[in-house]
Amino acid sequence: LTAAETFTVATWNVENYLDTPVQGRPAKSPAAKAQIQTTLQTLSPDVLVLVEMGDAKALLGLRDALLPLGVNVELTTQNEELA
Repeated sequence: LTAAETFTVATWNVENYLDTPVQGRPAKSPAAKAQIQTTLQTLSPDVLVLVEMGDAKALLGLRDALLPLGVNVELTTQNEELA
């Protein structure tokens, strides 16, 4: 990057972004998921770190939901399910 170029970094605790209940934690409602998706579309960060993201299925579902909104997500994770 040159001195004039910038990039944005965002981190967000999405608070149990789950597709199904897990160990007493409820699944994220469709309305709550839609709000997260809209916010990510608006923020449009270059780098995004999600905290309390559910399993690989939930992460891939979020990625797939963002594509029609024009948000292209490349996944990098320490989760071996996606490696």
